[in-house]
Amino acid sequence: MSQDSIRNFVDKLPYQQYLSEEIKRKIESHSKIITLNGKTELQPIGSTCKTIYFVIEGAARIFYYKNGTEVTDFFAVEGNILIRSESLFKNQPTKKGIESIIKSKFLAIDALAIFALFNEYNDLERWFNLLIQDVLMEYIQRIEHFQICSPEERYLQLIAELPQIIKIIPLKFVASYLGVTQVSLSRIRSRIVKLK
Repeated sequence: MSQDSIRNFVDKLPYQQYLSEEIKRKIESHSKIITLNGKTELQPIGSTCKTIYFVIEGAARIFYYKNGTEVTDFFAVEGNILIRSESLFKNQPTKKGIESIIKSKFLAIDALAIFALFNEYNDLERWFNLLIQDVLMEYIQRIEHFQICSPEERYLQLIAELPQIIKIIPLKFVASYLGVTQVSLSRIRSRIVKLK
């Protein structure tokens, strides 16, 4: 993938107001494009996160194992960030993995190289902090939805926020993400169809 292609995606990153031409060139110089087939690990469980990923095309998920059962924790589609922040900030192996769900393309930014530029480029640090705030808010909202909403409400919210998910992601991943069985998800979907 050419540097032009990397630059095209860097130009689409969120919070552009903090990304001067010089900062964009720095991000570009510490980035690469990764293309993966579906169901391929981008970052395995047990690795230490040193990369900030953005989905350029396709879809990915963050997952983990609980009592031998695979659990989907997060979905990412075009434009979304993927990061294992607990691993990145503590420099410890992650208990969660990242994998492509379908054929996907990612922008991979070397996080450690970017961190080294923070003292020189305050706006770069501000940009990164805003990205992490967004990730944190998504996780807080997810926790609150599990505490407050029914599985049916969580499903309706998921398809409202990411309508393409249902078309491209296996229902077993959706069920796992919602904290229900595939049978329960089928019942939820049937009830919703009957209500329309």
